[in-house]
Amino acid sequence: MITPWEVYWITMLDSIKTFFICLSITLICVLGMGGAFIAMEGTWNWDIWPTIKKIYTAGIIVLLVAAILATLTPSTQIAYAIYLIPNIANQERVQKISNDFGKFKNIKMECDNHSTRVDR
Repeated sequence: MITPWEVYWITMLDSIKTFFICLSITLICVLGMGGAFIAMEGTWNWDIWPTIKKIYTAGIIVLLVAAILATLTPSTQIAYAIYLIPNIANQERVQKISNDFGKFKNIKMECDNHSTRVDR
């Protein structure tokens, strides 16, 4: 059974992927600017180095996780194809409709074969 909540999250996948991409770009910029400011500072206070190292380590870990999630998050169309279409197509009601349509098509083809056509 497909719930509205699942459909909602599948439709939100493109936005989630965009969020991870923006987060990755923002972290690259912030970490790069922080490194540039640290490198440009003439006098270096080595007492704050452990704190800066922890901040950069956490930032790089978050950057890597965000980049991996942005890469592995499927698009909405792919998620539809993977999850929703099989769930909808394999329902009994849909199978019955396709069987009924197949019977109707066969009857229509038989009628077309047996009818007389007038060529003008």
